[in-house]
Amino acid sequence: FSPDVFKVQIYTDDPISTIKADPNEVPTFVSTLVMVWLIMGFDLSFHKAQLDQAVNWVGYRVTHLEEGVKAEIQPSFMQDLKDATAELLARNFVGIKKLRSYTGRCTHVSNLLFAWRPFLDPLWAASASTSSPTRGNFIKGDSKQKRKARKTKALRGTLWTKQVKASLLWIASFLACHQGPLSRTWTTDYFNELSAGLMFVLDASPYGLGGVLFDGDSPVAYFASKLTKDDVRIHKQAIGDCAGQQVWECLVVLVAMRAWKHIWLPRKSAITVRSDNYSALAMTARMKVPSSANIIGRELALLYSNASFEPRFVDHVPGVANTLSDDLSRLADVNTPHAVPPSLSHLAPTPIPRRTRGWYTSLSQSRWAS
Repeated sequence: FSPDVFKVQIYTDDPISTIKADPNEVPTFVSTLVMVWLIMGFDLSFHKAQLDQAVNWVGYRVTHLEEGVKAEIQPSFMQDLKDATAELLARNFVGIKKLRSYTGRCTHVSNLLFAWRPFLDPLWAASASTSSPTRGNFIKGDSKQKRKARKTKALRGTLWTKQVKASLLWIASFLACHQGPLSRTWTTDYFNELSAGLMFVLDASPYGLGGVLFDGDSPVAYFASKLTKDDVRIHKQAIGDCAGQQVWECLVVLVAMRAWKHIWLPRKSAITVRSDNYSALAMTARMKVPSSANIIGRELALLYSNASFEPRFVDHVPGVANTLSDDLSRLADVNTPHAVPPSLSHLAPTPIPRRTRGWYTSLSQSRWAS
């Protein structure tokens, strides 16, 4: 069969085939595939066979659309996961076997939502461990570097819930905001896109945040937002102190993507985020955040969870070349006056609301420590 007409994807022992052909030819393709598998000696569960534009496959409802494909997780699964999360958070201890089962269900969701994946690493690490005895047994290893096992008061076969509480709280925040089936749609336009259609050029100073949104080569929006006491209170960094630069560079990414989400979330195009701080770029590209910006990383992950795709291209721009957003970020600097660049004067600034605790979804849904 030509790969343009017939393709097969196999997950362990569950195959799914995509057929793009005249409806009258489809039975021939299916019959041929079944005969090949029988000749190869495979046992087939014919009672599970499906032939339609929407099929159930490895826990997902996969639907063919004219513009792409949609994958969906049933609402009953999401409700059960929500109940299980609440149950784990209500206990001081969690059984390791129960945590493994729970983490496996979360992994099922993370296959659909890439933003979940960083939060599952602590769950897998904890569930892969064994309960350490309360007595100080020695750990096997190099005879020259034997170390004593760390004591714990957790019951055998369990671990402290606080070890995985941060991940559980983030998952609870997501599930609290979500109702019904969980679905995502991937379009052929996005995968065929050759270049980035949208570009975020962002910068932060110890006094404020600035960003410009380009659609192609033209700026279509910008914002300038000064840092406030709310930012200081939540992120524990002082205004005017360069020690907080890493946090502010991460915050400007969140502010920009939140302010312009109505533009980039539904777009069938690639997105480039340009900043002059590597921590901000790492957070955007791989959801890898410094410990000082945990809240920001969680918020960005919640935002990403509403998207069918993530920013594909992330570029580092030297600070000296990032002039537009740099000027915007320094409008609040009383020591060195700056003005809105002339090339943006024809645009109205995008309003940015106060970043109180209520602005942060994760903080409003649960009590998180910084």
